This record gives sequence, structure tokens and C-alpha cells, in this order.
Amino acid sequence: FQFDAKSSPTDPHSRINYLGTYVQDNWTLARRLTLSLGLRYAHDNGFLPEQCRGASPAPLDVVFPAQCFPRIQFNVWNPITPRIHAAFDVTGDGKTVLKGGWGRYGHLRGIDELQMSNELADSVATYTWRDTNGNKLFDRGEVNFDRNGPDFVSRRVEVGQALAGAVPNPNEKEPMSDEAFLSLERQLVSNLAVRVTGIYSRTTDTYRVQNNKRPYESYTIPVTNRDPGPDGRLGTADDPGTSLTYWEYPSALRGTAFQEPMLINDRKSDSDYKSVEVAMTRRLVNRWMFMGSYSATKLHVPVAANTAGVTDFTGGGGLTVILATYDPNAEIFAVNNTWEWLARASGAYLFPARVQVSANFEHRSGDPWARQVSFTGGATIPQIRLRVEEIGARRLPNLNILHMRVEKSFQLIKGQKLALQGNVYNVLNINKALGVTPLSGPNFLIPTAITPPRIGEVGITYSF
Repeated sequence: FQFDAKSSPTDPHSRINYLGTYVQDNWTLARRLTLSLGLRYAHDNGFLPEQCRGASPAPLDVVFPAQCFPRIQFNVWNPITPRIHAAFDVTGDGKTVLKGGWGRYGHLRGIDELQMSNELADSVATYTWRDTNGNKLFDRGEVNFDRNGPDFVSRRVEVGQALAGAVPNPNEKEPMSDEAFLSLERQLVSNLAVRVTGIYSRTTDTYRVQNNKRPYESYTIPVTNRDPGPDGRLGTADDPGTSLTYWEYPSALRGTAFQEPMLINDRKSDSDYKSVEVAMTRRLVNRWMFMGSYSATKLHVPVAANTAGVTDFTGGGGLTVILATYDPNAEIFAVNNTWEWLARASGAYLFPARVQVSANFEHRSGDPWARQVSFTGGATIPQIRLRVEEIGARRLPNLNILHMRVEKSFQLIKGQKLALQGNVYNVLNINKALGVTPLSGPNFLIPTAITPPRIGEVGITYSF
């Protein structure tokens, strides 16, 4: 029922000039209090240079004609962010230390944020398709390729899936993250210590993607569908007997003339995370050592990403961040108030003849998720994929992974050392799913990724 027209040929250019500097100094007061104060300055300048493209082959030259585009400048950021940390020897004997601090971290501008505005970026224009002759193949005349015509649905950047044709926001603020922590470390006996840590972090000026020419308030037409259940078919035994309503906009607002995305800062979408960790460390004494920890984090994400969101591959220190669109459909079952936890244990034993055996075990909570349904029936939004339950109603299985190593070292002359290693990853050869298909239908719950299999590795290292 839909046709995707892809832009070709394309040769997009997006540029970011970035500079980061950091200054830090430490002070020790009365041998018991140590202060570490830092200040970071960054210059973040993203822009699109002047560029042109050739026309796509007919009939898509109507969709992607030959055209030149002027330079587009995004807001230039010059954030100054402080970091303050301290350590205090509580008892004065070096056995009990209280540590704490706070730091602010700026958002690094991502290429995908520029690609939304780059008309040369690889993009896909989606149209309604009517198979008039019933041959299940596209034929000329079955789609009206006018980008302001009745068949136009949307145009998206292919990488990142952002709505295309975006404009810079003159009021855009740089998203920030604040993180504060407090920990208490105590030596219980010789070579054995415990640590308790609490961490609180919060994001501010969170991004969402607004359509300037199709505002939040324009989604006024309800479209109600029955939930077909996990099998994606109505009238079967797994139907939950519930319905879901999404909202579409009037026909007068359809077409590319009413598509102008823009990044906005939505304080209602700001997230926070609360974590606690307990850890124990035994240093290498009498041939063996051990480290163990357990942490749990409570998430509060008011608006998690929807399926029409934008993937920003450079957000948050290289992590993949998905941005929600700014419309009421993005807020359906969008709150993520789940827990995640992680337990780790590692140890090593040094046998005679310089033979060391070590192991690392990790127990990690499975990711929370929610079942989704692809609904149809609207006029301006003929198809939409939505969650039909709370995030966390389902979870992937917990992971229990064990890695082991055996190492034999040889001491050479003048501090040189040769070591032979044998590693086994995923010793238990677990095959838990790391991702599943959340969409109701014949592929529901089919794994999209599984834990890598048991892997053996032999290595040699030489140090000097």
C-alpha cells in the first residue's frame, strides 16, 4: 500500500568544527581533604556548505530534481562546564574515605542532526500506492509523485530515519547532563575493602523533533483500532480485547509543503537516573585476588523514543540516542520507569611456575521492551507503528556470561617478559536473545540478535 522513492545520485557534505580543552588542578588540605577542580571549554560549530545535486532518473526527477542549496549555519556552542570532586579521610588513618563530586557534560553535535537539513542526504520519500491492475508490481501511473499531492506521506533521511527538510532552530540550546555521586570506602581488614556508591544524573534541554508546519495541536482526528494481539490477526484467541487510539492531522496539512522538522528542547522530556552500587575488592595476596560488585539503576524517561524518531549516532559519548518526535502519538506508552541491574565478579589465582588462572562472571538484566502493532486506517497517517503496552511489560532474558583465561609467563632478562595466553569467552555457551522482533505478527518474538557463541583464543604477549 506504500511506495518508497529513494534519492539518487547524492553526495552530501555536512561539517562540524569542534574544539575541546580541559584544565584541572588538585589541592590537598591538612593531609585529609583532597579537592579536584576542573573546567572544560568547547567550541562546537556545525554547518552545511553550499552544494548541488543532479536530478534523479525519471519518474523520480519530480521528487528529487536537480537543484543547488545555500549554506546552512546551525547554532554555535561555546559551553563552559565545571567538574568538582573531593575525597576526605574520615578517620585520619587512611582506612575510611568519603568521596563525592558533581560534573556537567555538554552534548557533542552529531552529524545526523545536520543531515536532517541536508537536501543531498540519502533520503526516502514515501507515497501511497494503489495497485490498480492487481499485479502486485509498481507500474507508471499508480503513484502521484507530486510532493504536495494527495499520495505524499513523508520524506525521511535514510540513515538515522529523521524527517527530511529540517531547518535550524535559532533558539536551540545545547542539551546538558549533570551527574553527582557520593561514595564511602572502608578497609575492613588488611587487603580487603568495601565501597558503597550512590549516583544521580539528569539530562536537561532534551531534544525532540518538531514539525513547524504541522504543530502538536493539529493532531485532532482520532483513529481507533482494535489490538490484534501478538499474532497480528483480529478475531483469534490471543486478542486482548482492547483498542488504541492514535491521532492524525487534517488533509489540508498533508504534503511536503507542510513538512518542516526542527530540533527543539523539551524540558518535559528531561530524564533522570538513580543508581546504587556495592563493591568489594581483595588485593592480590597469598596468590589470589577477588573483585565483586552489584549495581541497580532506576530510570525515569518521560518520553522514550517512538518508531518515527531520529537516531543520533553521536549522542552521549558515542552511544546511540533516539529522539522522539513532538506530537501526541509519540507519547503513547512512552514512559520508561524501569530498573536495570548488573552484578560482576572476577578473581585470579597464581599457581607455581608463573601460571595464572582467572575468571570474569557477569549477570546483567535483560532490556525492558513493549509489544508494538502496525495500525492502518487513517487518511493522512495511513500506517503507524505504536506500542500497545507499558515499556517494561516484557523483558529480554537476563544474561549470565563467564569468561576464563590461563596464562603462563616467562621472565626474561632486564625486566622483559613473555606470556602465553589461552582465553575462552562465553564458557557456558549461552545463546540468550539480545533483541527480538517487538512487532505483532508472524515474526513476533523472533530473535534479531543472540549472544555470540563460545570462542577460544590463543595469544602471546611480549613486554619490556
